[in-house]
Amino acid sequence: MPRTITMAVDLPASPARLYRMYLTPALHAAFTGAPVKIAARAGAAFQAFGGALSGKILQLAPNRLIVQSWRSTHFGTRDLDSTLSRINHQMPIGFFYFHINYNMLQSDDRGHGHENRK
Repeated sequence: MPRTITMAVDLPASPARLYRMYLTPALHAAFTGAPVKIAARAGAAFQAFGGALSGKILQLAPNRLIVQSWRSTHFGTRDLDSTLSRINHQMPIGFFYFHINYNMLQSDDRGHGHENRK
């Protein structure tokens, strides 16, 4: 069965900064500790964590929304691509970054290859 994972995180950065950090290769690599190939345009392919994750940018709304489809090298040939939406909201009490992951199909409890990163 597909899984839905929803997470809300309070980060001390503006929505514009979070958007730039995710879509700028050097900034993305600085916070993940791994090189990434990514571009800030819909339709662009991306790769992260040494190719362990790859996919395509589906939709962008500057400083507010990033939607991408992605696959892990650990996915089986029958596993569906996952869709990841990052929604940035600025709230009166701080900055929140909402991370929503839809339709993550896995036939067993395999990891994605980056759980043990520190």
